[in-house]
Amino acid sequence: MKLNKTFTALVIGLASAAVTQALPPGPLVTPNNPVFISGSTAFRAQVYQGLLDLGLTNQPGDSSGNNIFTFGGTPTNNKVAGLPAGLLSGPCTVYCSFDGSAQGVNECVNTSLAQNFEDLGPTAAAGTATFTHASDLAFSDVSQSSTAYPSSPALNELVASIAQSSHLGTGIAVQPFLWAGNTNASNIISTINDGQIFDLFKLGQLPLSYWTGNPGDTNVIKLTGRDNTSGTRITSQQLAAWNAALPINQWTVDGGVGTPNTAGNTGPWTAVANSGYGSGGNVAKALGELGVPTSDTSAVVGYISFADAKGLVDTAALNGGTVAGIALTYNNVNPILTPAGGTNVFAYNIAAVENGPWFDWSYEHLYESLNYGNAVSGGNGGFVDASFGPGLVLAVDYEIGLQGVSVFPQTAILINNMNVKRTTDGGPLLPFVP
Repeated sequence: MKLNKTFTALVIGLASAAVTQALPPGPLVTPNNPVFISGSTAFRAQVYQGLLDLGLTNQPGDSSGNNIFTFGGTPTNNKVAGLPAGLLSGPCTVYCSFDGSAQGVNECVNTSLAQNFEDLGPTAAAGTATFTHASDLAFSDVSQSSTAYPSSPALNELVASIAQSSHLGTGIAVQPFLWAGNTNASNIISTINDGQIFDLFKLGQLPLSYWTGNPGDTNVIKLTGRDNTSGTRITSQQLAAWNAALPINQWTVDGGVGTPNTAGNTGPWTAVANSGYGSGGNVAKALGELGVPTSDTSAVVGYISFADAKGLVDTAALNGGTVAGIALTYNNVNPILTPAGGTNVFAYNIAAVENGPWFDWSYEHLYESLNYGNAVSGGNGGFVDASFGPGLVLAVDYEIGLQGVSVFPQTAILINNMNVKRTTDGGPLLPFVP
């Protein structure tokens, strides 16, 4: 059954913030100890929950589904143990605007770049940019060397204390990804492999015969996905041995790259060459066929994080709701667990990530701007540079630890739970030996 095109954004994926042009520089409301964060859209839900765990309050109407959100208040250690003393010494305002991993690295290297942020106050609508500012910190699904901005000097990276003590990889966490298809794709395929992915990147579409081996299967499978600032895209390319510096071919709803089912983003699947969505949530919405007319029966696949995929593949695979899409078995491994005992509890195959069968993942990095704690935030007595970044790492890891115990589905993994490691992005998996 084809998905109703008015299927709500809440169900099918994390929302994407509107981008406003010609914004004024600097916050319109005077902030307390400001911190400006950009980068990975795949990891934004973890950051949102981590800020809540620090006892901060979000701008009214904001949610983890927005690419842009703002928090304020005085951090507390009521939940997260071991926070730096400086972080607890007074109020702060935390501005977040997630625009892609490589772009976040770019903003840290090229400190003159301004990102769109949302004010803390009544002038700002939820998830809507109101001013521009340089970034202090950037989350990235890939290392600086995997982006187009690996120039010297190298950015300082904050590392989780558990990673430093156990020598398990780098970064602050592990972010898994998967390949998903829309309803039309789910009717004809259930699997994908590296060879098919490589040729999809090259051609933008493939005949069904690539899956069935039958030359008579001429149905076409199309590719949708992210723009070239995305760590999700870079990781997917690396794993399929595609040179991430080369252009690819993709399709989007009506050829737009904004939120599907909004102005300019409603219509048939349209080829856009190397362009793509700026958010994994928008890829999920597109695969959920928001804004696509019923007459367009294109079968489409795309790459998204576990967090962005949840609303798309949970409903389809396990919970008996409206069919929205499918999580594809990748190189013969299923990213979703089949519930035991006939229950409908949804869970990703976290054990497959931790132990090696599922290799579609990357380390999540947190980089400091070259101006971090100095010119960017105006220098504020060491509050930002000495305390906030390490405190946020602890909060994010605390939140991921909760997911592994009581929150389903778990969408990220603590580094010290990994039994395999990588020495380079997209590289072979190696056993971890303590």
